[in-house]
Amino acid sequence: MGAGRRINHPREVLKEGQRVEVQVEAVDRPQRKLSLALAEIKRAEEEEAATLQEYKQQKTAGPQTMGTLGDMLKAKMEQKGK
Repeated sequence: MGAGRRINHPREVLKEGQRVEVQVEAVDRPQRKLSLALAEIKRAEEEEAATLQEYKQQKTAGPQTMGTLGDMLKAKMEQKGK
């Protein structure tokens, strides 16, 4: 919840009575502590990672080409022959 920095109490970043959606990141049963992340921030990070991954996949796939001029002429001739 502290956006990467350690906070001692949630009131350092939230107001009392404020409603937020959180995601539980870790549960420390012996210490009786929860690690929480604001769900909105977490979703934004996940969407950014997914977008970046999609971009990388497009980049490695390379551009789609039409083929050589000979391939195009051969395809046209086959279409006319049918």
